[in-house]
Amino acid sequence: MSLLPFAARALVAARLRAISAFSAVFVLWLLFELPLAIRPDGLAIRGLRFTGDFLVLLTAYFLLRRRRGERILRRVWVVLMASLVFVRVDWTVSWLITRTRPLFYDQLFLIRHLVVLVSDLWSGPVALGLVGLVLGVVLTVVIARALSRVGRAAFEPPLRRPFGYALGVAWCAIVVLTFVGAKAGADGPLARWMFPELVVNVRESYRTYRDVREAIVDSPYDVYKSIRLFRRPNVSFFFVESYGKVIADSPDLAKRFTPRLARIERSFDRDGWHMVSGFCTAPVSGGRSWLAVGSIFMGTPVRYESVFRHLVGASPRVPSIPQFFAGEGYQTIGLEPSDRVRAGVEDVNYYHLARQIRFDDLHYTGKAIGWGLVPDQYALGYANNNVLGTAVEPRFFMFHMVSSHMPWSVVPTIVNDWRTLGDPEGQGVWDAHSEEQTLRQHLHTMWARLARYGRDELHQLSKPPSFDKDLRQRYVDTVLYDLSLIERQLVTERGDELVIVMGDHQPPAVTSDGESFDVPVHVFARDPALLAEFVDRGFAPGLALDAKTPPVVEHAGLFSLLVRDLVRVQPSAPPLPRYLPHGVSFTKG
Repeated sequence: MSLLPFAARALVAARLRAISAFSAVFVLWLLFELPLAIRPDGLAIRGLRFTGDFLVLLTAYFLLRRRRGERILRRVWVVLMASLVFVRVDWTVSWLITRTRPLFYDQLFLIRHLVVLVSDLWSGPVALGLVGLVLGVVLTVVIARALSRVGRAAFEPPLRRPFGYALGVAWCAIVVLTFVGAKAGADGPLARWMFPELVVNVRESYRTYRDVREAIVDSPYDVYKSIRLFRRPNVSFFFVESYGKVIADSPDLAKRFTPRLARIERSFDRDGWHMVSGFCTAPVSGGRSWLAVGSIFMGTPVRYESVFRHLVGASPRVPSIPQFFAGEGYQTIGLEPSDRVRAGVEDVNYYHLARQIRFDDLHYTGKAIGWGLVPDQYALGYANNNVLGTAVEPRFFMFHMVSSHMPWSVVPTIVNDWRTLGDPEGQGVWDAHSEEQTLRQHLHTMWARLARYGRDELHQLSKPPSFDKDLRQRYVDTVLYDLSLIERQLVTERGDELVIVMGDHQPPAVTSDGESFDVPVHVFARDPALLAEFVDRGFAPGLALDAKTPPVVEHAGLFSLLVRDLVRVQPSAPPLPRYLPHGVSFTKG
């Protein structure tokens, strides 16, 4: 009888050991799945779909654990597991920002841009966020190691056999979820597999690597070289950074945006402008503006940095919109106020514009505003005063606006005189990435930037800034700021003008799950004949766009659409070139 308490305790201890070991393995599985549960609106456990990859590795370890080379097997297993976790985190972060899954090959080109972006946005919250990220990784590793030690008992007798049965049950569940367990209203089954997706990604990476090294085939745009324009209106592109369809799709954003857009439209009406609008599908979302602009200017979908580098490297063999206008006798001018040479950023003129106005040309001495440093009103005022006002017409003008670039920390104020935004007695905006500065200066300025964030700003860190209501409102306000600047600019224009105002891509952070890649496009002209081709392609009168309106064109299709529009108003009525709504592909394969 005296042995019964000891037997009972041993039985309880054995059961607790079994429960602990099985629970540790299951929690490890959940930890592995965690990155795919992240959504822009928080942690969506309901949207969590288990993957079979963890089960594959678990089963392999179970079957091979007691074979020779167990230590090597364990190390290989750890490397494979860590690699899968890294890829899952990488894919999740990319999806949160760009709504796309990154191509491994392309990411080799994007690392530099990521470093530059983090440097440009360096601030107290960014620094604390990076520290939090590092601590989160360390904490995850510590937890995973602790769980692994506890879960190792599941692979040893006497738990090995019941654990094998548990693996069999898990395999049956995964198979059922993979083939027949589809959620109502969801894409695909409840279970997914990363290994096939990795194979597809590697294969696509190799195909892209191969294609970008192939010779560029003959371009359909080469026929534009034979076109001669006798009526040559000034043509302007205003790219409003991150101006996306999310505004129309989101009731809270549309409520703030629509009345003020209506006021801007009435102002244009009074001034004699005609306007049409439509949605245009971008090849990217959440960032990589240069790929969006490249798709428009070169008339080909550019989704990858590697493809972009190849195409601009082959210029001027690759036709482009600026090149077309240069061939027609236009003076080509670009205003890109945030472009400056610094570590990781070279001095480039991708489209061979005759005149570029960039950060160093502006000699801005006012307060740094947002990511772009120079407020768009100052940049446009400087361009008008020093370049556009003396430019020989006809002119092609491209302004990539920067004040609506994330993080939308400050909404600039429109002033009566753009010159008052600068300080005649002040120093130029300090560029933290200037190569001439010493490490001590760099660290001093980083500390100064951290010091700017007082209690109010640091208090905001208690709320997720990406999903904060105030941030969404500031995003809309910065877009309206730029549209208001364009309004002020156009009411001063009295010549023959064709003006295209559009977003480059959807914004990061505020764009919800499943959002499209569409952006608004507004086309202005005092002569309605200059809008006829756009109307025929589905553009609607006015500036307001209903969220249910389908896109009328892709970014890559704007090249042929614009050329057709200009040919259409020529007095000699030449035949119209072919319309290419999806653009063309310049690479073989």
